Amino acid sequence: MNRASFNLLLFTVDPQIAREATAGGAAGIVIDWENRGKAERQRGSDTEINLDTVDDLRRVHAVTDAPIFCRVNGAGRHSEPGRSVSVERHRRRRRSHDH
Repeated sequence: MNRASFNLLLFTVDPQIAREATAGGAAGIVIDWENRGKAERQRGSDTEINLDTVDDLRRVHAVTDAPIFCRVNGAGRHSEPGRSVSVERHRRRRRSHDH
């Protein structure tokens, strides 16, 4: 019997919750920067729109070695300066710790 694997990813910016969740088996944490136009796209839906920050990413990164996924807005004229640099810096730092 071939069983598909299932990985739980948790959306949180709370360092304590991130630490406990990954210690308890969550495969990783999601930091959510994807919010441009989301209120309009999801109007009338019961959804969560996060306004996570670079500092949220740093705080969660400091408490877990689990993968951290950062969902971002698509690049464009509204892109915030520094966000892509910040994500790349954290990705490089994470890779250097893995080797």
